[in-house]
Amino acid sequence: MTSSAPYDILQGNEPKVISCGVLLFNAENEVLLLRHAQGHWAFPKGHQNPGESYPETALRELYEETGLDAVIISETDFRTHYYPEPGILKQVRYYIAQPSGSLELHLQSSEILDGDWFPLASALETLTFANDCQLLQTVYNHYLPLRVQEAAFTPASLLANTLRPAPADLPFAEVETPAFVVDTRLLEDNLRLLAWIRQETGCKILLAQKAYSLFETYPLIGRYLDGVASSGLYEAELGCSEMPGKEVHVFSPAYKPAELTRLLEISDHLIFNSFAQWAKYRDEIAATNEKRTAQGLTPVSIGLRVNPEFSTGGVDLYNPAAPGSRLGIPRQSFIEGVEQYGLEGIDGIHFHTLCEENADALAATWKVVKERFDPWMQNLKWINFGGGHHITRDDYDLGLLKDVIRDAQDTYHVQVYLEPGEAVVLNCGWLVTEVQDLVQNVIEIAILDTSATCHMPDVIEMPYQPKALLLNNGDLLEADTVENSDENPYLYRLGGTTCLAGDVIGDYAFPRQLVPGDKIIFCDMALYTMVKTTTFNGMPLPSIYLHGESGDGGDGEKGEIGRDGGDGGVGGGSLRRIKKFTYEDFKNRLG
Repeated sequence: MTSSAPYDILQGNEPKVISCGVLLFNAENEVLLLRHAQGHWAFPKGHQNPGESYPETALRELYEETGLDAVIISETDFRTHYYPEPGILKQVRYYIAQPSGSLELHLQSSEILDGDWFPLASALETLTFANDCQLLQTVYNHYLPLRVQEAAFTPASLLANTLRPAPADLPFAEVETPAFVVDTRLLEDNLRLLAWIRQETGCKILLAQKAYSLFETYPLIGRYLDGVASSGLYEAELGCSEMPGKEVHVFSPAYKPAELTRLLEISDHLIFNSFAQWAKYRDEIAATNEKRTAQGLTPVSIGLRVNPEFSTGGVDLYNPAAPGSRLGIPRQSFIEGVEQYGLEGIDGIHFHTLCEENADALAATWKVVKERFDPWMQNLKWINFGGGHHITRDDYDLGLLKDVIRDAQDTYHVQVYLEPGEAVVLNCGWLVTEVQDLVQNVIEIAILDTSATCHMPDVIEMPYQPKALLLNNGDLLEADTVENSDENPYLYRLGGTTCLAGDVIGDYAFPRQLVPGDKIIFCDMALYTMVKTTTFNGMPLPSIYLHGESGDGGDGEKGEIGRDGGDGGVGGGSLRRIKKFTYEDFKNRLG
């Protein structure tokens, strides 16, 4: 079982000595490390016996050194090189493996001093050699997607995964407010579920950046998803630079000429909102694609957004299919466009009508799309179902989603795309705030160091009232969003510090009286929050923290300075502040 496409972690000359080993991961995604007799921490490995294949050597060495049985779960080998002594180049071929029996270690006393299981961040701190750290980071990226390919994997087992902690697991007391906190462990749980949908159906899934653009976590997202869906040039640039090698899809109601030229350089799919816009740029697109083909590059694929004039959503502000909507081409306009411009050069169609909805809404919409646009979908290469799919919600009908995807594939022989935003980060983030003052006017009012209009505008626009928690001596107490009760008898209106009279988050009932300095945490704040924040009234933007394993593969170690002035050591090894906004951020927006 040798690999035709090995991964060389370090380059070297033809090896004179070859060893084989494994990177062994348990169900909690921890890796086994051994402290060898020479004192260094590394992975199980050893020399090949006559007649053994490389994988056989790797598994035998693991058993001899640890007493563990295992199975190799990928044929790909990962290679490192080093010089154990002058003039002797050694190559080690590693395989990804999982235990197949007991996890009890029986260490080979003559060669192994110690051994244990380590989560990624701890393993990177423990390993002795830099090339082993680089090896682990590379292998970990390849290992994670394999989890969703296991025969025993089901959505239920994902939602019960031990990596999904209760909110009390989060060190909110250590956060300097106001601040957004994103837990990368919960984010990864959502990504694994989305990757399972990809595995089951063959569809492709994109991150809708309009909902979530925290690019520090893009390397993690890129391990599981196919790329990004962008709403314009800047989002496309972000996806291209921060998720390299992945697909970049763009839809905008209209493109300016300079934007279009740049988008043709960095995009994989361009979706137009009208036949007229497409016709305006058709010659430039054809010329660009001719050059790309001559250079051996894939041409940019062109699509049109259609409006099925059907929606199950109830809020017109978020309903692209509402009467008078500017988004998408209605059927009659589509007929007229085909008659005037034809469809030569169009590879796909895009529709998007959902907002925080279940698969039944998608099924109903897909039925209408088929009825109204069937004649023009017979020769397409792809169909994009847009976003608004709440796939990672506990009650989401995953079976129906798979049925709809397969119906499109079987009927039109197309590649299906989904571009969820909320589903990627659903229930993965919080906004941590602090009570600054208490005033009274008919009702008790708590003034927080945050703002609905600046930091959570959907509370006012949607409108809705987010779930809130009170940090109380290390415990998290849930507040009611209804009238006070015996359990929560203290009613407060929570408001921000701007001059806007309506800057109110809502009325909440708490189990005790609030005092200045209390921390109040608002839930599900990763989506449509950070991307919508403003500095109205000079409000400082909330800092951004990551909790859990590092979102970029483990380089956010304690004490390390984060991107753009964030200090990676805040709160210890599992809590990193990656961005703290300053007065200069406010000032530079306007000059």
